[in-house]
Amino acid sequence: MSTTTLPSTVKSITFDRAIGKLVLFGDSITQRSYSLDEGRYDLTGPLVDNKRQSFIFGSALTDLFRRRLDVVPRGYSGYCSEHARYMVDDVIAGIGSGIKLVTIFFGSNDASKDPNQCVPIARYSDNIKYVIERFQAVGAKVILVGPAPHDEVHRNQIFKGSDPSLNPRSTLRNLEYSNAAKELAGSLDIPFIDLWHTFLYSVGWEEGKPIPGKLAADRSNANTDSGIKHLLNDGLHFTGQGYELWFRELEKVIKDKFPEFVPENMPFQYPDFGQDLIKLTPQDAEEIFKNHTLPHSRY
Repeated sequence: MSTTTLPSTVKSITFDRAIGKLVLFGDSITQRSYSLDEGRYDLTGPLVDNKRQSFIFGSALTDLFRRRLDVVPRGYSGYCSEHARYMVDDVIAGIGSGIKLVTIFFGSNDASKDPNQCVPIARYSDNIKYVIERFQAVGAKVILVGPAPHDEVHRNQIFKGSDPSLNPRSTLRNLEYSNAAKELAGSLDIPFIDLWHTFLYSVGWEEGKPIPGKLAADRSNANTDSGIKHLLNDGLHFTGQGYELWFRELEKVIKDKFPEFVPENMPFQYPDFGQDLIKLTPQDAEEIFKNHTLPHSRY
């Protein structure tokens, strides 16, 4: 055992030996949140070395919470709330203890008219309520996320020759499911991220004006710029810029509703070298890490 007498200033160090988890639970939009390929349609991102650079949601979030929370992605492409209801307990068990914060983001597939995905709106709300309660049962704070707009115009341009009337998705159905999620969040007193309005407000849309991305009944805007294709690479999935909007909204919600999880308010897992360990020598490590000389907190 080291017999080093630690400087009195060092006694004020607080740190975590354990580290909590931030879980991202959702469909393909969550699954792709770490993908380097999501920027491939992002034609407005900065050009670096002749390549388009895009915003990577998962990487940005992991960096934001480095040494404070482990970000655990659990995204399942094609899945809807009905799947989530019956898998949530296994998901939680697989992640293990220490879930402190979770985003729940389903609805884009539930809103589809495709019979393999469509979930009636009342059942969607009931499913999401169940999923929320299962995470709350293990002590997690929950942030509910609603579906973004659907870019019908851009999707129609990508799938040329297909009948737009056969598109199982629509931006207004996404709005209905977003509103249902918002209502549920309000009834449970949990935060809600309204991506449908966030995306549209980001391009200057105002209530009562034509909805960017909505295909006109007479298809008169079929060959025009949808106004939101820089946010949705195929009408559904997010580009880097779309992910960045979600990221910024998540930051705001955490700061407003869960300030204890603002990174600056959380201790590092183990002392910060630049602020704390630099005061010590490597020989002091046993006193700090093995013999628990210093005070610490545990979430």
